[in-house]
Formats: sequence, C-alpha cells, structure tokens
Amino acid sequence: MKVINKNQKNVIECDCGAVIEYEAADCHFGITRQSAPYYDIAVTCPSCGCEIEGIKPEFSLMSISLPADKNLFAALTPKEIVEAAKSDPDKFRVGDTHPITLKNGWKGDLIIAAINHDVKPDGTKAPLTLNFKQLYDNGGNRVQMQKDNKAYTWESSLARQFLNNDFYALLPDEWQEVLTPVVKLTADSKGKITETTDKLYLPSEVEVFGQCYYSSKGEGEQLELFKGWINRIKSVPNGDYGMWYALRSPYSGRTSTFCGVYSGGGCNYYYASDAGCVSPCFAIG
Repeated sequence: MKVINKNQKNVIECDCGAVIEYEAADCHFGITRQSAPYYDIAVTCPSCGCEIEGIKPEFSLMSISLPADKNLFAALTPKEIVEAAKSDPDKFRVGDTHPITLKNGWKGDLIIAAINHDVKPDGTKAPLTLNFKQLYDNGGNRVQMQKDNKAYTWESSLARQFLNNDFYALLPDEWQEVLTPVVKLTADSKGKITETTDKLYLPSEVEVFGQCYYSSKGEGEQLELFKGWINRIKSVPNGDYGMWYALRSPYSGRTSTFCGVYSGGGCNYYYASDAGCVSPCFAIG
C-alpha cells in the first residue's frame, strides 16, 4: 500500500486498489487520547479485508472507494445478483455497494453487510444480507420505538411495524421481488429471547459491535461489515457528519430503553420514545 499527500488531504491506496481518503480534523470517533501524543489505529480495507495502519485518531475519514472493476454487486440487477449469489455468494464482497432510489425519491446506497448470515424460516441461509449505507430519517420525522416510553420490545415496536409495512412499500419493485423474510432473535429487558420473522430489521447490538454492552446475549452474531468501526459511523445522504441511529436490542434490565449507535460509531442507549434515524437490513435470495 502507499500513502499519498494530495492538497493537504491524505490518500491511502491499498494493494488491492481500494482508496481511503482522510484529512486532519478534531474528530476522534470515540477513541480516547491518553498520555502519548498519538495512537495509531487500523482501518479494515473494505475490499480485501487487510488492516491499514498509520491513521491517527485526529484524522477524519473523507471517503472509501472500491476498485470499480471488482464491484459485481453494482453492475447487476437485483434478480441477477440473487441468481449469482445462489450459485456462489463468494463472488460478492462485504462492503460492495449498489445505488437505490426509494419510491418516495430518497436516494442512497445498499451495502453488502454479510454473506450467509441470516436464516430463513425454512432453516436455510440467505446468501446476502444488505444494509442501507446511509441513514433514513423518514422525511425528517425520524422513527420511534414506542410512544410515551412504554415497555419496549422489538416484536411490538413501532419501528418494526414501520419497517415491515411502510418502509417495505417504499422499496423498488425489483428489490421487493428478491427480498426474503428472515428469522431474528431479540431479547426483552429481562433477557427472554423471542423469534420474529421480518422483511426488514434493525441490527442488534451484537450484530454491530460483536459483543453485548447494554443488551442481553442471544441476539445473533456480528455482521461482517461492522467489524470495521468506520462502517458503524453513518449519516443521512449528503450529510457531512455522523448521526446516532437505533438498534433493535432493548437495554437489559430497563423496560423503556433501547440500544443504539452514537454519532462517533460507539455504543449508546436511548429512551424508547426518542425519535431517531434507522439503518435497516434485509436479506435476499
């Protein structure tokens, strides 16, 4: 890999051809400086998975670009993607993106979050799990989990109802045709696990962070995409800063609180009546 200085911006070009651009800024993304003046951190290349070292906490990510000739996901139609994924899902890479325009005009990108992660009702694996790369804010109205801080569960939540009905209806027909419902495991505030079958879902705390900070155990395994902490930082389309967003996991031991991701990409929690942006997932195939 090589590092290039370009108009006071820094560009790292990985050996695989992926390009990561960042600039100096007072933005730590949840990393705490201690006594030493700098701490190197590693960014996982979204193309080949290697760790790119030498980026300081004081640097703010500008963009990540994948080699265009390798992004098969963007080059195919949804139906072609499913056909190719069913025969060999490893043709695709976690981190590849595909543009999407919802029926209400919202424009963003789908990003491959995992391969063979989600389980369908018949017990087989869906070949690809997709995530909305940008946050959806429901036209500025945001999305609530529950009204008036009532006891929160994913099964009965307003967010689940919204995603599986109103938001699903906004998906282009070609994506609705290839979407497959999957079984999700979610605890309540007392740790009891409930199964739901969802067309779209919010990831759990463990699916984003790989461990439970505020939630109960048993809500799945980490999505490959979120093993790179940079991918946990999200904003609305054309946004230039991170924003907090909701996860489906209840806070263990608190009936009216749920887990989320704060603007710097770290774990946090919010009241059930808080209205926030969402970053839904769905499976295809």
